[in-house]
Amino acid sequence: MNEMVRTVYIFMIVVSLLSFIFVPGPSFSAEGTGIDVVLVMDSSGSMKKNDPLFLRIPAAKMLISLLGSGDRAAVVSFSDRGYPIRYLTPVGGSDKGAALLKAVDRISSKGMYTNLYDALATGLKVLMMDRGEERVGIIVLMSDGVMDVGDPEEDERFMGKINGILKDMGSRGVRVYTIAFTDQSDHVLLRRIAKTTGGFHHITTVDKDFQSAFTSIFEGIKMPDMLPLEDQKFLIDGSVREVTIVASKGSQGVTIALQSPGGNVYSYSDKTDSIAWFQSPNFDMITVKEPVEGLWKIMYSEGNDRAYIITDLKLAGEFKGSYVIRGQPVNIEAWLEMDERVVRRKEVLTTTDISFVIFDRKGGTLDIDSVEVKKGVYSGQFVPVETGRYALRVRAKGKTFERERVFDFEVYEPETDSDSIAHEGEDEQLEVGAEVGGEDEKVSWLRVMLVFVLINIVVGASLVSCMKRERMKVFLKRLTTRWRS
Repeated sequence: MNEMVRTVYIFMIVVSLLSFIFVPGPSFSAEGTGIDVVLVMDSSGSMKKNDPLFLRIPAAKMLISLLGSGDRAAVVSFSDRGYPIRYLTPVGGSDKGAALLKAVDRISSKGMYTNLYDALATGLKVLMMDRGEERVGIIVLMSDGVMDVGDPEEDERFMGKINGILKDMGSRGVRVYTIAFTDQSDHVLLRRIAKTTGGFHHITTVDKDFQSAFTSIFEGIKMPDMLPLEDQKFLIDGSVREVTIVASKGSQGVTIALQSPGGNVYSYSDKTDSIAWFQSPNFDMITVKEPVEGLWKIMYSEGNDRAYIITDLKLAGEFKGSYVIRGQPVNIEAWLEMDERVVRRKEVLTTTDISFVIFDRKGGTLDIDSVEVKKGVYSGQFVPVETGRYALRVRAKGKTFERERVFDFEVYEPETDSDSIAHEGEDEQLEVGAEVGGEDEKVSWLRVMLVFVLINIVVGASLVSCMKRERMKVFLKRLTTRWRS
């Protein structure tokens, strides 16, 4: 066997081995940086009671609408198993996510069971089908119940398998945010799913919680620039190119309005071409392009509103972890940023105040003292002394501008809070290339072997062809030599 034949043979063996290794795996696409969000929404029959007004529908639409043009979203319905309604679809484009919003409208309350394992498995499969390695993967799981497939033994088996899928998510860098609709939900399970993967668990037992849960998730995954609101008023400065307001309603009959600095009042039925307005039963979402500088006011809202902005002057911050251990010091940092650089100009810093305030669930506040400033970076520290759910507000206030960031977190006791699911059982990982929802979740080795055999047939045929060519060359060479002689 000469050098050419040997080279072809080695090349084909390498191709064969690589094909054997990678046939079961997912196919990734690199479309640039961005966030992929899979909304996994409960469609079990109990949702008729726990969300009779389908408030999860407009709230999910709000989250999709808040995502950026480089982001993608998908929609999965689940009851007895997970059912993909819409695979990962760009939020931007000419339709501005219209296909995704229609997919959310297909969520129902007709299912019989609540298979939380298959909800997670399907969500992960949809997320990994077309995900570039540099993209951030997020799953938002919404449920009103506990694991229930109609068979207690099967419930325990699925609970055990959740351990494996959480490990798989951790290795892939996938975060899960969970939303529980009732006090009867399995909060221990949903909280641990979120905590283990680096997400956060939200509880929406009343109507107004829907908006706050989804805006909190948006803030957790996108870290948007925000404006502080005082008495429903916010200050627009010259660096703001666009503002999106999420205004809550005290009741469904409320009509939200927006007043500009010049005194003009806008509403859903009376707005300009530069204003986009989305109405829902418990909140409105309003986007104003190139807003006029000055003090704006949200009229007739219940409060707890948000004002997200696109701006060149940003308030950046670092606060590690949605879950912190009681008694351990927690560090906070914040700084102003322009063109992705820390603002260090003395004339700006001397006229800017950056403050840190912590809010608890009861409305109490805790100021963080001893804030230090070094090279434009403001830093502080606090020690949580009580367990519970809190929000950290970072606020910057200058002569002509204001900015805000909000971080939700929970303080917990390490001695009583285990990171693992409290159900022992099968500890397996989900194979992304496998079918989800049945017993055939493992890789089909028969298929792999068939592919391997076919590849080797190709290898053999190529090798034989090369050898025949070599023999033909030898034969022609001998024939030519004899003819010349």
